[in-house]
Amino acid sequence: MVSTGTTTNYAGNYVYENDALQFFNTAEGYFEPSSPPSGALEGAYVYQYKDHLGNIRLSYSDANHDGSITASTEIKEENNYYPFGLKHKGYNNVQNGRDHKFGFGNKEEQDELGLGWIDITARNYDPALGRWMNVDPLASKYYNISPYVYVSDNPLLYIDPDGKEIIVANKVDQGAVLKMINSKALGVFAFNKSGKLYLAKVGGDATKYSTYYQKQLVAAINDKEKINVSIGQTFQDRGKTKNVDNDAGGGVTNVKTIITTDTATGVKTVTKAADVTISGNPNNDLKDTSGNKLTDAPADILAHELVGHAIPFITKPDTGNAVDNENKVRKETNSPERALEPDHKEKHT
Repeated sequence: MVSTGTTTNYAGNYVYENDALQFFNTAEGYFEPSSPPSGALEGAYVYQYKDHLGNIRLSYSDANHDGSITASTEIKEENNYYPFGLKHKGYNNVQNGRDHKFGFGNKEEQDELGLGWIDITARNYDPALGRWMNVDPLASKYYNISPYVYVSDNPLLYIDPDGKEIIVANKVDQGAVLKMINSKALGVFAFNKSGKLYLAKVGGDATKYSTYYQKQLVAAINDKEKINVSIGQTFQDRGKTKNVDNDAGGGVTNVKTIITTDTATGVKTVTKAADVTISGNPNNDLKDTSGNKLTDAPADILAHELVGHAIPFITKPDTGNAVDNENKVRKETNSPERALEPDHKEKHT
């Protein structure tokens, strides 16, 4: 990159300006060499505090090695952000030493020509607008969202680490979903750093937990298609905003099939995706097989949406009955079974 006479070169984690090493990234922040270094590489480690979305909020360094941080001299930089990434100004504008260009989402600010964009790997992003400056390279996977919209207009819940896919960053949601799944499915499931579910531990008490639920989850994990799970109070249905509890009984699955055709070869590619949204609230309007009132707990609702709708849609022809699938989980977890609903098919949103 060339701007105002400065040439910036990137060699992995190492960043050079005019052939001089400026810093290299570490797991905790970055290392800044002395200027100029004398013989062996000398300098200081700068540590960074990041919020739950990966935004760098505070950088500091124990420059005098006394084991404590002096706010007036050893806090290198402090940044605060509006939800879509624009910096707060007028207070706490601390900067001691170099202006480290990495901040929102731990991505590099591009201040050339005064544009104020952020380089987020695959695309350029304008935090003043909350919009991308380039089309999403995976736009076909999110056909119902503008290819210029940043994280579905929900920057408090989602991050976009490379300008391609959306990842659930809210650790509270991940914890709640795991608690629901692990209360029903055999084994222990967990999320990796990318927010993807995996089976962390096999085995367990098959008299209390569902083997069927585990097998269905593993089948979905091993499938190339994607299921997104979120906790929220609303969902979109044919352009209208609806309430998850009032309009969907506490849980809803929206499915989509996308067909793309290679213009050069004519080969068609079919991609499937399912979006599961649960409110996290119980549904008290159901009956069991004896006609008694049945409370559908959030864990039951999530299991219903997954084994009843989302997983059958992406892994096999979705021609079965969603309530029958839910009852397989209920039976194996010694829970009262839900009254049959012949018209409640797997292919249902």
